[in-house]
Amino acid sequence: MQGPEVEGKEAFLEDIYLMRQALEEQTILLSLSKEISKIRAKKDLNKLIKETFSKLFYFYHCTIAIVNEDKKTFRAFLLDPDSKIKIHEKYQYMITQPIILHNGFDDRVLNSDVPVIIDFDSLDQTDTIPWHVKIMHESGIMEVVGAPLSIDQDRFASIWFYSDRKNNFTQRDLILIAGIATLISPAIANIIAGEQVEKKIREVEALLYISDAIASVNNRNDLLEIFNKSLKELFYFSHSMILKLSEDGQHLFPLILDPDSISKFDPYYQRIISDLLPVSDGLLDRVLANRDPIIFDVAAEADKDGSPQYLQLHLRTGVQQIMCVALRRSDQQPLGTLALYNDKNKGFSENESMLIKGISYHLSTAISKILYLEDINRREEENRILLEISNEFVAVKEKNDLLKIISVSLKKYFNYTVSHIVIYNTSAKAYQTYLYHARNQVLESTNFQMIISEEIAKNGQIADFSHQPIIVDVDDLAGLGNEFGRQIHRMRIREYIWVKLTDGDKIIGLFMLLSEQKNGFSQSKSLLQKISFQLSKAIANLIANEKIAAQLEEINLYKQQLEEEKLYLQQEVSAGLTYDDIVGFGTEMQKVFGLLSQVSFANSTVLILGETGTGKELVARALHNSSSRKNKLMVKVNCAALPANLIESELFGHEKGSFTGATERRIGKFELANHGTLFLDEIGELPLDLQVKLLRAIQEKEIERVGGRTVIKTDVRIIAATNRNLQQEVEAGRFRTDLFYRINVFPITLPPLRDRKDDIPALAAHFMKKYARSTGKKITSISAGAMQQLMAYNWPGNVRELEHLIERSVLMNSNGVLRQMHLPDVASQKKDSSASLHIKTHEQNEKDYIIEILNKCDGRIYGRGGAAEILDLNISTLNSKIKKLGIRKGKTHYKK
Repeated sequence: MQGPEVEGKEAFLEDIYLMRQALEEQTILLSLSKEISKIRAKKDLNKLIKETFSKLFYFYHCTIAIVNEDKKTFRAFLLDPDSKIKIHEKYQYMITQPIILHNGFDDRVLNSDVPVIIDFDSLDQTDTIPWHVKIMHESGIMEVVGAPLSIDQDRFASIWFYSDRKNNFTQRDLILIAGIATLISPAIANIIAGEQVEKKIREVEALLYISDAIASVNNRNDLLEIFNKSLKELFYFSHSMILKLSEDGQHLFPLILDPDSISKFDPYYQRIISDLLPVSDGLLDRVLANRDPIIFDVAAEADKDGSPQYLQLHLRTGVQQIMCVALRRSDQQPLGTLALYNDKNKGFSENESMLIKGISYHLSTAISKILYLEDINRREEENRILLEISNEFVAVKEKNDLLKIISVSLKKYFNYTVSHIVIYNTSAKAYQTYLYHARNQVLESTNFQMIISEEIAKNGQIADFSHQPIIVDVDDLAGLGNEFGRQIHRMRIREYIWVKLTDGDKIIGLFMLLSEQKNGFSQSKSLLQKISFQLSKAIANLIANEKIAAQLEEINLYKQQLEEEKLYLQQEVSAGLTYDDIVGFGTEMQKVFGLLSQVSFANSTVLILGETGTGKELVARALHNSSSRKNKLMVKVNCAALPANLIESELFGHEKGSFTGATERRIGKFELANHGTLFLDEIGELPLDLQVKLLRAIQEKEIERVGGRTVIKTDVRIIAATNRNLQQEVEAGRFRTDLFYRINVFPITLPPLRDRKDDIPALAAHFMKKYARSTGKKITSISAGAMQQLMAYNWPGNVRELEHLIERSVLMNSNGVLRQMHLPDVASQKKDSSASLHIKTHEQNEKDYIIEILNKCDGRIYGRGGAAEILDLNISTLNSKIKKLGIRKGKTHYKK
């Protein structure tokens, strides 16, 4: 047992030890105080901790954390660069993100007056342990001592000493740590204050630099580069975007895009930046209505009902916060917005928000300046383009020239896939496609063109459209259930624009451009409107030229028609044929006259039947002259006299270049006889292929010229004549049944002269007076003997043969009475009359008769007294018959 003296001695020694220890601690702290007073920056503090504190007691590493302004979170202020915790995968997140202060761990230290030792193994390993504590424990930390740092009772920070050993810190260590905390608090407060001053100075310098730099910027790219570079020196953000308010104030669209955007690789990004963003989306309207910047939490905003789609894009690409501020003009009206994006949670502070507010004014001024300069440049460029295109429009002479300008020249300035010009017909109140051009096969289809034309027709009068170009978003149109919108949306059209075309106060039509991309026309509306004025003039000139050309063509057509009519009238006058030339008093002819009286004033088709020479043409003319069409032409076509390859052209006309030799346009007999009568003589000679076309022309009352594409309406009365038995021709397959029934509406059969011999005296007297008058001879009568000869003859050539016989007899007579008729041998004629009548065909009789007349005229075809005059045939018709009948000219006369 120790005695009182021993115990007293030990107590004394312990007091001495404690006093010595306290003196040593005071000496250490006094020494530290001198060192701490020299601290001016973080690097000095870090050096002191590493070189001095580590000699006083063992610790793994040391950190200092400061409380944020909100008093709810804290952040790392000083970190040991050699800390082994740095290798943890969440280390960077831990040192950059704000940490909740009241977590049951950090607030224990701040609320304590003395240093606090925390044994990590004693902590309850549950989800309630702060995540940053778990990271330290996972990195090997066993024990930690934390002490609060304060100035004037304001605990603004804490200092932490970490150890990888258990029971590492002694009571002496705690006393030293408490002293260190007291000594270091002012130093840290000064460093923080100094950093804040430096930050303010940097901010002011940056603001001055930005305002000066922005003032000298004249284009968007330079503005973005200066803005991003200067601002990122002050605080962190991943990328930025500046949006411009549309003219109608209802949408925002990207004006300046950051090439370093973390969102640009998302497939939806291009659609977002090409879309017009509606202002009233619950986000942008809040920004424009507020004069201070607004910080949005992307996840929280995206979770709201009806949130904008672009928030989902930001979530996918890692954006966590967006700071937006409204940009305003000098009159405080909204100009657009500035958006800064951050991929860190709570990455923006209130201080940074106020900084952006100060910059926004300078940024607005710079953007207004840039837009003003761009507008000037745009106007100059528009004027240059307009002058260039105007010069091209002036040179336009036809549609193809205009199409070339639209498909080539305009493509340099407008992004479109389809161009479409429609002309408005005021009188018909209808739309007609004037020009159409597409750049791919799908859109070149007639179906697509019809879809557009129908939509324009349904969209109301063009007069209702504004003179300003109208832009239509096809996505919106299709979304509203519009059928036209859905149709063109399926064909990849995303936007179209149209503008009215006018000539003074007169509406011409519409000019329409369609594009497979969006927002291709918003920046070029003004240019398109100006071009539309020039385009209107070009189209008006083209239409006027087309009208003049059409009028000239119509005049030429009328001229040609008048010339044809003049020729026919001359032929009619020279023929001298009138209704009085039909002579007949017998029963057979009275029947004919009765039929003529019944059908003269009708428009019915008439078929005149009878042998050659019975007067079918005379009857046709009598029908025409007695009808309501008598003041119009009766046009005659001899179907037997024309070559087969020319009949179609003769009937229907032809266009220039439609076949070899067609050097000019020619109207056909149907057009010439319009509103008049068309006499188709010898219709039985018409080839079968032409019979089909003739049937269509008669039934449909319309024709097409050879080589033409236009249907021409006709109003023609048809009178047909033939010496053939058409019923037998139908049965033999040489004449179409349908055409026969179509022309056999009102048949009139003319009797042969042998069946109406009681008319021979009247006919002979009529012809005698006619040719005596034309030859100037005074012949007054026909002798009884001559008349007896005429009555005894069978007249295979009918009335025409009688007429020519009388003409020849008048020419050969030298006194006032016709006493001799130069008939064929009467005896042989009587003997063989029946045989010859039935054996010879019409062609044979006609051939013999033509040969006889040719030989009588010594082979002379044209001129006065020529065969053509005697036969009452056109020269071309007679030549065609000579060729067709195989009549050959010998050395002295014509022969078979």
